[in-house]
This record gives sequence, C-alpha cells and structure tokens, in this order.
Amino acid sequence: MTACTVSGLGPSILSDWLCRSELNSEKIVNLFPDYQCTPKAFRTSAWLIYRNKKYIPAKIHVFIDFLKSEVPGLA
Repeated sequence: MTACTVSGLGPSILSDWLCRSELNSEKIVNLFPDYQCTPKAFRTSAWLIYRNKKYIPAKIHVFIDFLKSEVPGLA
C-alpha cells in the first residue's frame, strides 16, 4: 500500500509506523492531519486495489465473490 501511494496511484489509509520514513521525506503527505483513524472505526475491513473499473478480469471478479462469500460482513 505504501509503494502504491508513493507511486501516485492514489490515497491510502496507512499506519504511521508503516509509512513514517515516507512522511518524513515528504514522498507522501497526510491529507487529514487533524483526524485519526483507528482499526475500531473500520472493524475488519478489506480493500482491493485494481487499475481499471471498466474492465475487471474474470479472476478478480471470482476472487471478490469468494471474499464476499467467505468473510462475514464483506458483502
């Protein structure tokens, strides 16, 4: 996730300890410095990152459907 954010693929939610050096070197910026995100706020969340919404390969659809069926609360 850190590498994706540094590469400019978009914003992400990262733990401070995970991206501290990137924040310090200003490779990334904290978009909301006045707010804190905690795991409790998102419970057990999962994010999938893929390039294009117009075309999603069948294997990605299958994987998403699998996660929805196997992980409670994702659907």
